[in-house]
Amino acid sequence: MDKETYAQYADIVKQISILEEKKKEFSTELLSEMRSTHSNQIKCNEGTFSLIERKIWTYSDDAKEQIKGKKAEIKTIEKEDIDSEKAKLEFADSLRFQLKVGE
Repeated sequence: MDKETYAQYADIVKQISILEEKKKEFSTELLSEMRSTHSNQIKCNEGTFSLIERKIWTYSDDAKEQIKGKKAEIKTIEKEDIDSEKAKLEFADSLRFQLKVGE
């Protein structure tokens, strides 16, 4: 494989990074607009935008200490923290876009 292929790949990665940043900017703007208009779903020619709720857990300091270096036990520790109600559950808005297929 020649160096040009590596350069093309690197260029694509850079383009994706730029596009991901633009996507974040648009997502922030669209989420703000959907919240302010109390819209849970917006349909357009390209597809459907939905305002969905995402769970975000913040674990206690005790659980965080136990998790360090114990990757195999992480799920068990997290579940115990959730079950004992030490873990804090938060919800965050997230934007999901479903592209129309077959038109």
